[in-house]
Amino acid sequence: MGRVARFRIPLDGSAMGELETVLDPDEHGRGVELSTINPAYIGKEYRYLYACTARRPCNFFNALTKMDLVEKETRR
Repeated sequence: MGRVARFRIPLDGSAMGELETVLDPDEHGRGVELSTINPAYIGKEYRYLYACTARRPCNFFNALTKMDLVEKETRR
């Protein structure tokens, strides 16, 4: 099952990163296709994520979803 998660890579040289599940799979429809990020913004903090999602009962991407990674909410 897919999930939306954030993985933080430590920049201090330590070996362990941190994986945080951001949204419950039922919240985003279980099927997610993420877009790419503008290279100028790599490594910068962000709050919102946009993705193509599958709105059930379909098995194909038929919705655009805005995910709020702070409030852990979605909007289609």
